[in-house]
Amino acid sequence: VRMVSLLLLLCLLARTLAAPLEDTPEVQEAKVLFFAAFDDAKAGKHAALAPVNNDIQAPQIDNFYIPDTQEVMDAKDKFMTYFAEAVANEVVYVNPNDIHRPTRPPTTPAPPPCIALHCIKKN
Repeated sequence: VRMVSLLLLLCLLARTLAAPLEDTPEVQEAKVLFFAAFDDAKAGKHAALAPVNNDIQAPQIDNFYIPDTQEVMDAKDKFMTYFAEAVANEVVYVNPNDIHRPTRPPTTPAPPPCIALHCIKKN
């Protein structure tokens, strides 16, 4: 009898503790706001909440180039000289696939690894 009454008391206590709690006013307010926003999104009104770029764009920045040093100007002149010579001599494009490349010497395949126990050397 005592065991049954203790079990009944524990069941009653567990049922009481498992009962849902009431929402606080803050939670009730948050639920109302959430479900209102959810219904708006379901109706397709969420696109109106997207941010709009109303910024006035700054004008284009002028191009600014660092002037060439004498070394760079000399290299440009040298390149243009070689380029003009190539054009004057009518340098022809060579297809890289037409160039003979030496072949590699044949390699012997490595022996397969020894897995059998009789291949292990005994000292």
